Amino acid sequence: MSRQKIYFISYSVIASIILLILLSIYYLNKNLSVIFSVDDPYIHLALAENISHLHYGINVNEFASPSSSIIWPFLIAPFAGLNIGSFGALLWNIIGLGLIFHLWNRLFERLHFSLGVSAALAMALTFLLNGFGLVFTGMENTLHVAASLAVVIGLIETVEDDRLAPWLIPAAVCSVLLRFEGAGVAIAAACALFMTGHKKPAVVIIALTALCLFTFSVGLTLLGLPPLPSSVLAKLHEGSWFRKLTYPTLNIPFTVMIIVFFTQKDPLADRKRLALFTFAFIVGLGHILAGGLGAFRRYEIYAVTTVVSMTIYFLFSQPEQRKFDDRTLIAASVLFVLFCSVCFVRNTVVTPFAASDIYNQQYQMGRFAKDYWREPIGVNDLGWTSYQNPYYVLDLWGLGSNEARAARFSGDPGWMQKLTAAHKVGLAMVYSSWFYPDIPPSWSRIAELRVAGHETSISFLNVEFYLTDPKEAEHAYEALAEFKKVLPERDSLDILPPERKT
Repeated sequence: MSRQKIYFISYSVIASIILLILLSIYYLNKNLSVIFSVDDPYIHLALAENISHLHYGINVNEFASPSSSIIWPFLIAPFAGLNIGSFGALLWNIIGLGLIFHLWNRLFERLHFSLGVSAALAMALTFLLNGFGLVFTGMENTLHVAASLAVVIGLIETVEDDRLAPWLIPAAVCSVLLRFEGAGVAIAAACALFMTGHKKPAVVIIALTALCLFTFSVGLTLLGLPPLPSSVLAKLHEGSWFRKLTYPTLNIPFTVMIIVFFTQKDPLADRKRLALFTFAFIVGLGHILAGGLGAFRRYEIYAVTTVVSMTIYFLFSQPEQRKFDDRTLIAASVLFVLFCSVCFVRNTVVTPFAASDIYNQQYQMGRFAKDYWREPIGVNDLGWTSYQNPYYVLDLWGLGSNEARAARFSGDPGWMQKLTAAHKVGLAMVYSSWFYPDIPPSWSRIAELRVAGHETSISFLNVEFYLTDPKEAEHAYEALAEFKKVLPERDSLDILPPERKT
């Protein structure tokens, strides 16, 4: 079978799976208003919408840095400006998925697998390592995985052929621009290049990485913001060292890579292979120690892909050096498929249900804010409530408001009331457990939005509505009564009488 026919079949399979997921989302939601499995991409779309109007922030009257990607909001800004932001983000993710498949296929062909086997293995890894699930998270992660994989293959070809792969430096820079974790990939690549005598490209990568990060940080400070995005600063307070060190999705592949490398004959004798191992080791360990976890497995997947691809390289580039036979390799492959099925494939399978959760909760909250409340509002889920919303949105969690982020970590027990009063926010829609015990006693809980079913991509099934200004009571109850009439089947809205304050 020719290469062209194999690629045609492969990309047809990719397109068919994407179409199947879209049809499943349409079946559950009865429309395609929501096509992503989490609320976060709509934060980026809200930012991109304002970028298209030459403003960097969620609200038009203040600057904010809610995106942990330097370039992603700018990539989707043209689409957001044309009111087709969701499909623009989907298009970029489909391009990223195609690149991931192409790069896996190039790796297997480099390892002298036949054309058909290379394509089959590339398709399997694209699916097993969350490729399709990432597409429907709607953010930069698919492109970031592709950039990381391009760095891996570029390093392998540079080290083996002793000639710089022409895409290696651009891929390393793209990795940095797409996500801050990409700086770890770029620095690790520079280390591997130094170890193999390619000092000039190593220096170029380090210099360009520093330039990208420095320029972006200076840009934020010129806007009166901290040098790191609010999303990054907020996540510094999340997670624990113990959880990171025991989280299986990266730690297990990372451990397997180390075992595979050191079961080769004289693993430290080959300087080139040692350099490649050092690269993957730095990327894997760096993310284990400092990276984010969870969120549809999108944070760690670039490091998982880096570690797995390098493990495959160690296994098949010099099979005569292995200290185990093919039966062990087959058993390990079966375990790997089972591991991926538990950790990653589930994300693809539940994507339509996750998108349905977002439609029934965050999208409905956005409808209420934009179509019924039509005034400044406080929230802790920023995406749909801020996207295409001309009214002020106070992000009490702090991703879209540096002021709120700083206040939340200040320890001031009255910070929520001070913020809502300062921004004339008369109503807040929040998960109350996220803010306990900071919710002011002066606030009155007047409604609760409930989603029937299981929590697939939402933190809680219930969202509480709090009246933060008693003067807005009449308007709030009128808006809630109208909103209740248009809710989808899975939703219910309990409107509560005003709480009596003693």
